[in-house]
Amino acid sequence: RYFLFLLVNVVFIFLLASTYWQLVRDLANSPAKIPTKLAAALSMGRARNFFMSYVVLQALGIMPLQLLNLGVIMPRFLFLALWTRTPRDFAELNAPPMINYGAVYPQAILVFVITITYSVIQPQIMVFGALYFGIAYVVYKYKLLFVFYKPYESQGQAWPITFVRLIWSVIIFQILMTGIFSLETYFTLGAMMLPLIAFTMWWGYTTYNYFWGLSNYVSLSTISEVQRGEDSDDVARLRQGAGSVSWSQSHLNRRRYAGNDETLYVAPEDERTDYSQPPMAGWYNGVLK
Repeated sequence: RYFLFLLVNVVFIFLLASTYWQLVRDLANSPAKIPTKLAAALSMGRARNFFMSYVVLQALGIMPLQLLNLGVIMPRFLFLALWTRTPRDFAELNAPPMINYGAVYPQAILVFVITITYSVIQPQIMVFGALYFGIAYVVYKYKLLFVFYKPYESQGQAWPITFVRLIWSVIIFQILMTGIFSLETYFTLGAMMLPLIAFTMWWGYTTYNYFWGLSNYVSLSTISEVQRGEDSDDVARLRQGAGSVSWSQSHLNRRRYAGNDETLYVAPEDERTDYSQPPMAGWYNGVLK
């Protein structure tokens, strides 16, 4: 939903605002010319410069600032000055933050949409689009390793959602190119784009259905506990309704994030708290325990 919000507001609302209501009246009078009118609006100098500046700002301005963690540090000073009083409050305040995939993924996908959409109209945008994803790779790899705490596993469920939206961006790009070919009276090339759009939609649908099951259903090798004498056959019997759930299977996540795990974050004792009082709000088993 956040991605749709960004797509509508950054791309389509700006186009309506930059071309006023003339584009709306033209589309209402001739719906068959939607690709042509959309291509003309997207290829205007004002729109090209705006989206070029947007990608440059995201690549060279916003993304490097993510290393400062201002969204975590600034509220921390506010809470430290106004609300933090007890040892438990200090324990909660010092807990490592979690990454919000609902805010990270949509922004990255939006940059991908803009980059691929203007890759032909404004070829320079591809350089800054590559810089954005290269810098984002370094930034978020560092933050995932040393900043964020990840107390859950999605089993790869974020990939099908991301894949669908990337297919949308490719289709938007193909529709734009169809309109540009029609605008430049290259009707043969425009007609050749139609089978490509249909193939992209079919390929995206079949690929999504193929990989959706891999993320929706956990593989037997992942949830089986070999060390406890349980193999994939035991799990298969459970899925068929035979037998009972073993202790290790019902406590898999709890054991994985147990307090004796050496890979977990351990906060050092300070003058305000020894972390003997676990945080109450946003508490996860094994964190600051």
